[in-house]
Amino acid sequence: MLFNNEINAHIEAQSCRHQINGLCLHAWHWPAPNRPKVVLLHGWLDCAASFQFMAMALGGEWDVYAPDWRGCGLSAHQSHGYYDRALMLSDLSQWIDIISPNEPVHIMGHSMGGMLAAHYAGTLPERVKSLVVAEGFGIEEGNVHEAAARSARFLSAMSHPQPWLDLVDVAKVAAKFQQRNPLLSAERALYFAHVLTETNTSGCLTYRADNKHKIPQPLPYRTELAYAVWRHIRAPRLWVEGGLLPHNRYLQHVKQTLPQRYAAMGKPQKICFPESGHMLHWEVPEQLALALNVFWCNQAA
Repeated sequence: MLFNNEINAHIEAQSCRHQINGLCLHAWHWPAPNRPKVVLLHGWLDCAASFQFMAMALGGEWDVYAPDWRGCGLSAHQSHGYYDRALMLSDLSQWIDIISPNEPVHIMGHSMGGMLAAHYAGTLPERVKSLVVAEGFGIEEGNVHEAAARSARFLSAMSHPQPWLDLVDVAKVAAKFQQRNPLLSAERALYFAHVLTETNTSGCLTYRADNKHKIPQPLPYRTELAYAVWRHIRAPRLWVEGGLLPHNRYLQHVKQTLPQRYAAMGKPQKICFPESGHMLHWEVPEQLALALNVFWCNQAA
């Protein structure tokens, strides 16, 4: 990939792989020996390399790890089935045991990564030193009366998974990213387009993430189940929002119940970046890194 030094994705990162739950899973590591360990968790269809700018802005004060979820980034794809969130939670647990077998870690999760991070922090609270949930406050409340219809959609998607459409070129992908995330510079949009796509065996450009990630979960999302787990979180928490801008589709979908979700997580310290949408670590990575640095330093004080 042709990038200048400012945005070379792996200029300071080390690649590491481990066999976890039957798959070869990948993580990027920005090493800082003898510094506190931090684990960054990306969202749905994103990848760990998208934390590059934020990791560089942290300035080497933290020993930073960012795993690629199974079926994303440079991690292996499942040969069959759907991407069960409980299995991904197990992947996370094993990653943390590898990264820091004896000490708790700071965890920051974005979107789906934030949801899984919060679930992990409530399930194994002794393994989490602090928790940052960035735009990962759960999805829209599911309707139990539509459980049968949802199950039918799941079965249909399992039988006929929808492949990715071939992409024209990386520049077109970058332009789409800028349209969805207006604060992205052209250069950084091109970087994200590179790390999120690949050329397939037919010679066509396609998204790198496994298309089976588009298979819906078979059961409706229930906030009461999430709340029951969140009550067990003991670590200091930071709640990070990207503002209610028109291009923040995520918050638009959950904003009616956002106060209840905030209360259920224990009314933690809150930061809002009104100048950013959902993709905080894409649009305002330096500002986010500064906020995280202050929060983590306060836990060590």
